Amino acid sequence: MFPYKVIFIESSYDPKKTKSNVLGYIDGYLTSNEIEALLVEQHNIGYTLVQIVPINGNVTGKIGYPNQVTIGFMVTFKKV
Repeated sequence: MFPYKVIFIESSYDPKKTKSNVLGYIDGYLTSNEIEALLVEQHNIGYTLVQIVPINGNVTGKIGYPNQVTIGFMVTFKKV
C-alpha cells in the first residue's frame, strides 16, 4: 500500500469582492477553516501532514492583463 495521500482543496472566494467572471479575493478565514478540518480529519484516520503547496493559475483581468490567483492547495499526507 502506498503510504502517501494527496488531496486538492479548492480556494474559497469572498463573494463580495469577487466578480462573477473573474476569480478574485480568497476568503482566507473560510479557506483556513477548510484546511484545518482536513488536517483534523486525516489525523484521526492515521495520517500526518507532509506539505501544503499553493496551486496558482492565471486569469485575464478587466483590461486584458493576466492576473495570478491561488486556485487551491495540494495537501500531502503520510500514513503513520
